[in-house]
Amino acid sequence: MSKRIFPHLAVIIFFVIAIFVDFNHHPWTSKDVLRYDRFGYHNYLPALFIYNDITKYNFIDNIEKLYPSTNGEQKRYGLHQVEKTGNLCNQYPIGVAVFQAPLFLVAHLWATVSGRDKSDGYSAAYQHSVVLSTLLFATLGLLILSRFLSKYFSDVVVFFTILLIAFGTNFFHYATLESGMAHIYQFFLYSSILYLTYQWYRQPAFKTSALIGICTGLAIITRPTDLLICIIPLSWASTMPGKWDFIRQNMKYVWLIVLFTFLFCLPQMLYWKYVTGDWVYYSYNGGDYFRFDRLRIIQGLFSYRKGWFVYTPLALLAFIYMWGVRKDSAFYSYKKTFWIFFIPMIYLVFSWNNWFYGWSYGCRALLGTLPLLAIPLALMVQDIATSKLLRKLIAVTGVIFITFLNLFQTWQYEHYILHGALMNESTYWALFLKTEKPPDFDKNFKLQEELDWNTGGF
Repeated sequence: MSKRIFPHLAVIIFFVIAIFVDFNHHPWTSKDVLRYDRFGYHNYLPALFIYNDITKYNFIDNIEKLYPSTNGEQKRYGLHQVEKTGNLCNQYPIGVAVFQAPLFLVAHLWATVSGRDKSDGYSAAYQHSVVLSTLLFATLGLLILSRFLSKYFSDVVVFFTILLIAFGTNFFHYATLESGMAHIYQFFLYSSILYLTYQWYRQPAFKTSALIGICTGLAIITRPTDLLICIIPLSWASTMPGKWDFIRQNMKYVWLIVLFTFLFCLPQMLYWKYVTGDWVYYSYNGGDYFRFDRLRIIQGLFSYRKGWFVYTPLALLAFIYMWGVRKDSAFYSYKKTFWIFFIPMIYLVFSWNNWFYGWSYGCRALLGTLPLLAIPLALMVQDIATSKLLRKLIAVTGVIFITFLNLFQTWQYEHYILHGALMNESTYWALFLKTEKPPDFDKNFKLQEELDWNTGGF
């Protein structure tokens, strides 16, 4: 077998396994796809295309009876009344709905023509469309990332790097078992920005510039904190001689990027204007806000509750390898982009009031940025491949264990062994590699919850 197919083979392996997991998990048969945040992201589509009601959501009460998105805990989830207009505003950004729209329309056509599912925007056909949309963009994201890595590394290195990202991080969980969240679409956009930025600095062109602008705009309306994605093309090629002269000579393409970024932010602004009367509107409720004066970076990276480096050790290894890149390395310029991006992004992400982002597996808020870890992880794979036998065996064993641990903890989370919000050091190690919880173990989680309420611990 020619090694030239290795990068694509890694993506194919992911796709086959993901399809198997999706169709054995069958979340749509239990109405389990469109819940909480995923319900909120999705609501734009039936409101616009089926009910023609994006201001009052008169249909939503009946929908929530048929498809209990919060088990009856909250009514009109993700919607709040705007005092100025009296309309209901969806707190979630519109970007996920933009990505899901094509397969939603296919599902609606199927439901309408076949009559096998209710054409109400939430039945099995539409839940299928969310699962398949997530898988589609997860696969495309890996494919684009593999093409980007192929510009720098051998196909064998790219093959193993893609496998590590696909199965050694929480990417796999959100690509399959928790379809419909924003983070897989973020991953696709970050992969695209990396590849397009590489192309743009080689040869600026209308198409590449327009695509960078489109991806930047979509990133902003998918998760507004991803405005920082613009740091990647801005800081790229920092060691290139005459970089700013190069930029000045190609200003027409820079303005093209700005134009397309604005055009693809416009759907969100038009929605806000129509529903709230304001072009720019803070759509989240009073309990969701940033606290820039309270640092939770150490907790966000290292805590047993939801630490990125604890539940995704490959991220820590990537940061270590990036730190070790020297000035004479071909990747020294990328090292600058890496740190210029991640320092403000990590601060911003963990400044959110609920810094652990509720019920989730690992640090989902940084999942979309995983493509930026691809180069340091590829450097690690390359280093392992050229190491002496003993070091190679130790390193390979460690990487295999980390990947196994991620998949095993994904299974634990899915079976409610790992708690989605209240883990701590003692509960983590008590449940480490366990296939079931000890009797009455849930009381530990209740104690943690009581401690949070009494001390304001989070």
